[in-house]
Parts: sequence; C-alpha cells; structure tokens
Amino acid sequence: MPRICWDNREHHFWDGFSGGFLPRNTIVNDVNVVNSVDERSVCISFFYIANFIKVTQSWRFEEPEEEGVLSWDTTYRFENRNSFAVKDYAAFFACYHQAGTNYYWHTDETLSKCADSFSAAASEKRQLRARRLMASYAEIVKGWGIKNPTRAQVLYAKPVLASREREWFNNGQHVILVEPEKCLSVVSAMNQARDYMLCPEQDELGPQETFTARVRHIVGKTSGIDDLKRRWDLFVNSLAESRATRDAP
Repeated sequence: MPRICWDNREHHFWDGFSGGFLPRNTIVNDVNVVNSVDERSVCISFFYIANFIKVTQSWRFEEPEEEGVLSWDTTYRFENRNSFAVKDYAAFFACYHQAGTNYYWHTDETLSKCADSFSAAASEKRQLRARRLMASYAEIVKGWGIKNPTRAQVLYAKPVLASREREWFNNGQHVILVEPEKCLSVVSAMNQARDYMLCPEQDELGPQETFTARVRHIVGKTSGIDDLKRRWDLFVNSLAESRATRDAP
C-alpha cells in the first residue's frame, strides 16, 4: 500500500489550549513488538507525551478470518499529567493515502460521498464543539493551501469513513470504524485523508485521569452498506466484550 500512513498523530486541543503543533513532532518512547504464543497475532505499541498529555498507541494484528480482507484495531490510552483538569479535550489523528473519493455513513443509512473538505459528527452539540476546537487547526492548515478544512458540516449515523475501491487495496476499500462514544468527529480533507477526532465521554479530564478509545481498520472487499452494518456490529460487540472483561471483579 504505497504512500499511506495510518493513525498519524496530528494535533490535540482543549478549551483554552494555547500550545503549538507538538504531537506531530514528538519522539515516541518504549516501542514494543509482542507476538502471541501461537504466533497468530502481534501487538505493536509506543507512547509519547505532548503538553503533559501521555498517549499510548497500540496496534493489534491478527491472521485474517476472511480471505482477502485485512482487519486490525488501534487502541489509544490518554492520561492527563497536567496539574489541572483539561476541558473538552480532543485528539486528532490522520490516515493519509493517495487522493480519491471518500464516503461516510449518512443518517439515511446509505454511504454518501464526502465533500473535498468534510467533517461529520453524531450530534449538533459535538459538531459545534469540534468546529470550535478545530479553529486553531484551521489557522495551521491554511499554510497548506486548505482554505477551510471543515466547511462541510454534517451529521453521521455511525462514525465510519470508507474509500472507493482501489487497486492498492487489492481492488477493495479501506474503511475505518471509530468507537462511537469516544468519537468527536470524522474528517476528510482534499479527498486525501480519512481522519478522526477522539475525546473522553466526560467534559473534563482531571489530573491523572485517563480514557481509552479504539479504531478498527478494514482493508479489502466490502459489499455495500449491509456488509458494513455486519462489520459495525462485530466491532461494537468486541467493544462491549472488552468493557466487560475490564470491569470484571
């Protein structure tokens, strides 16, 4: 898959944030590659600290269950190491690729084409919050020739973005599914990114408080919205299983 960068660290924000474009350029620490005992899966992880927010990213790759379809999960853990609470925290991650049409899961339960510069959220409240936080980001990307990175503001049914079928995806698609409670918005700019913004469920992230979020990638053939609904249900069920395991006594 040439010229593609997955889950790239872009930026983070909170109410009153005045820091620079630090997460994109922060050196990562404690890189780990761990194979399972049966060698059927591998987990890769690292962490970095930017503006006293520690972010641990981990990727879990397993042998494909479907022929010609790759799927893996990216899990994030955020920890506020500031001495104060951060309000309306959000972190922005990018998946760069060669330019091509992107689609989102419309509220009418269809896949609809994204505009060249596009942002979608689950509710108008989250949409307004994302727009406010992205204002500082907009100033940065103006230097990249993007006049307004969030001009198309819409609501989605599910936080899902999909490419069209492309040769470098084995004549399939690249699809991202974002944990719904932790997704502030999904974003596409210049048809060259399938991005997402993650946030905690609560309005504030206090000192030493943490939250986790997960994103699933699928690369390969999909058969329209019904197939995506099936894959979405599998993703949501796996999130529920993880929460049940974590909350078990």
